[in-house]
Amino acid sequence: MTATHPTRSRGRLPRDHSPEALRRHRVASGLSRPALAKAAGISPSHLAELENNTRNAGPRTLVALAEALGVPASDLMPPARS
Repeated sequence: MTATHPTRSRGRLPRDHSPEALRRHRVASGLSRPALAKAAGISPSHLAELENNTRNAGPRTLVALAEALGVPASDLMPPARS
């Protein structure tokens, strides 16, 4: 039996970031995926996986993306559940 990496499993993942917010802020900033990825120190494919919600973002990645976008990291997180 082959073990599956939790962040590379097929389908949607429980969210630790908001793919919609990430994409919305990227587009609003006028940055392409490659430009934002470079500014955040990740690969464009990693960013695509985050925007498509097929990979989770760690805290350092969220902070790097937020800094590159000029927004608080909390803006890239999913809304709190009540």
